This record gives sequence, C-alpha cells and structure tokens, in this order.
Amino acid sequence: MAVKVQSAKKSNQTALAEVLRIAAAHRENFARFTWWLPKQARYDLLTLYAYCRTADDAADLPGSAAFRTDKLDDIEQNLHAALANKSAPSFYPAVAELIVRRTLPVEQFQYLLDAFRRDQIVTDWESLSDLIEYSEHSANPVGRLVLRILAPEQVNNSVDQASDYVCTALQLVNFWQDVQRDFASGRIYLPRDRREHFGVTKNVLQTGIATAGYRDLLRELCDDTRQRFETGRKGLTQLHGGVGFTIDWFATSGMRLLRKIELSDFDTLSQRLVVSKLDRGLAALQSLLRKKSDSNRQPLNLQQ
Repeated sequence: MAVKVQSAKKSNQTALAEVLRIAAAHRENFARFTWWLPKQARYDLLTLYAYCRTADDAADLPGSAAFRTDKLDDIEQNLHAALANKSAPSFYPAVAELIVRRTLPVEQFQYLLDAFRRDQIVTDWESLSDLIEYSEHSANPVGRLVLRILAPEQVNNSVDQASDYVCTALQLVNFWQDVQRDFASGRIYLPRDRREHFGVTKNVLQTGIATAGYRDLLRELCDDTRQRFETGRKGLTQLHGGVGFTIDWFATSGMRLLRKIELSDFDTLSQRLVVSKLDRGLAALQSLLRKKSDSNRQPLNLQQ
C-alpha cells in the first residue's frame, strides 16, 4: 500500500492505519481495484472496504451463530458510537468521518449487517428470488456507496438500478464459485428448488463430484447471472470518467470468472476457479476499450 496517512487529521491516524492494515491483508480483493485512483478517493474506498471486510469476516467466524451475531451487533454499536462522536475502536472513526464528509446513507451500511445476520439464520436458500433479495442487502449497498464516493454527481435512479444488476451478479457468481467451500461451512446457496429439479442432492455436494444434473443446474444459474451482468453494464454506459471504467472493470472481472466456470463445463465442485492477475489485466483492457466504444452511445433507461 503506497497511500500514506499523513494528510488525515491527527485524531484519525490510528483509524486510517487500521484501514490500510486490513486492505493490505486482503490484497486479492477490493483493494486491487483502487491503486490508480486519486489519494482521497482511494482512502475512501479502502475505508469502505475495511468496514465490509470486517463485517464479512465476523459473519464467518468459528463458533455458534449466536456468537457471530453478537460480533455483528458489536460492529453496529461501534459504528453508531463513532457517528455520535463517542469513543470507538479500530477503524470506525474513519468510517464515521467518511459517512459525514460524503453524506453517505447510513442505512446502506446497516443493510450489510442485516444480510450477514440473516446468514446466521438461513443456511439453505429456497429459490433464486430469495438469493436476489439477499443480494439487495449484501452486495447492492456496496455498489451504491462506491458510486456515491467516486461520482455522486452522476448518480440517479437509472444508475443505481444498473449498479444493482452488476452487484447482484457479482454476488451470485461468487456463490457459484464457492459451492464446495460454503457447503463445508454449513451453507448452501444453490437454490433448493432448482437443486431438486436437477436432482442435485446434498450427497452430491458432499462427494464433490459434478454430476450431469449439477452441471445443468450451474449452466442455468450462470446463464441468468450473465444476463444480469449484461443488463447492468448496458445501463452503466452513461457513467463517464474513472467511475465508469472502475464499475465496468468490476463487472468484466466477474464475467471472466463466469466464463471460467463455463469453460470448466460448470464443475465448481472439484475445483475452485479464480480470477488471476492476467484476468484482471485483460478485464481492465476490455473495460477501457468498451468505455471508449460506448462514449457516443445513448444510455439505457432501465425504468422504461
């Protein structure tokens, strides 16, 4: 991490240092998409990432669901303490400062915790519709907050809806990627109604062998996810400048993962497919070329 904390207020030095520590510890994730941004925007996105990462990690801690829920409650209490200018540990003062300075909607931070609390209750999801509703709280708030950090003047209802399509798709492709890992932790995100339709039992997930039915199930889910990516990207063509490139880069990287799943003949049980450095580089190049090509096109109105 090349960003320095010297420019921050003295009172936030410790909080920002903790933000950078969390980002550096998870270099494979969100932080990789921020290296090229101006320093303040990068700070702000890394602060958001620290909050999201901490909540995500709390939801996956070993122990009971009640223990994990208590940790999520602690995150909520620390955030509200920081917002009230009360003593708060770790990076929370930096998050509160970001919310106030950027006038970010606090409820979006709350939605994320609500989703992770639901994860402690629901361990086997009934339908794709249920997963999409879950994504409205777990993934979509992050996209909306990123937009309001990078380009608040470009945000409107159409952009928010397009962002939601992309973020939901990113959430879903991560579920399809991590079927075996999630099953080992006691969670199944493959919709139960579709599993039953294709004859994918828990025993199939246990054995880790992708049956024909499993491959057909993943094919159907990946087709739906691809359509969400494509709809969202079309709706985001109206974004200009760095924010348009950044969001498209997120989407293109997700679609490259989707493509890898397709090329594996939809086998995500015997292997965990990932987006490599080369994939991210190619995705960046694709996004740059796409944004140049889209510059003269009319934006898609998702409300029509």
